[in-house]
Amino acid sequence: MIAPHPNHPNTVAIADRRSLFLMDAGPRYPNDRFSAVILLNVSRSKGEITYPFVQMNSLGMYGFGELSKVYMEAVIRRDPDVEDREISWSELPESCKKTLQHVLPEFIPDVSPVIHQPN
Repeated sequence: MIAPHPNHPNTVAIADRRSLFLMDAGPRYPNDRFSAVILLNVSRSKGEITYPFVQMNSLGMYGFGELSKVYMEAVIRRDPDVEDREISWSELPESCKKTLQHVLPEFIPDVSPVIHQPN
């Protein structure tokens, strides 16, 4: 079940685990780019900790990538040099929520394709 994490309202919990960190591209690009960083699948790339993420536009079209932990920390700190900003599940367009329902089972095997969405 997808729901806001009780201690981290802008982080989404799946099956009661802190699982997704949601971002958008910032005020200069409204409805242009949304990202869901999957916190459960950590990897290392050239010695750097990275997380897989799903990048989507407002229509729900998507692609995949890797995001560094350092960059995520800059977003969380609201670093002025980083345009991405943290958002909540409720701020995500419905098309992006449906995209995540479709692709999350590829990254988190124990998630059913039917995800209960928070209000």
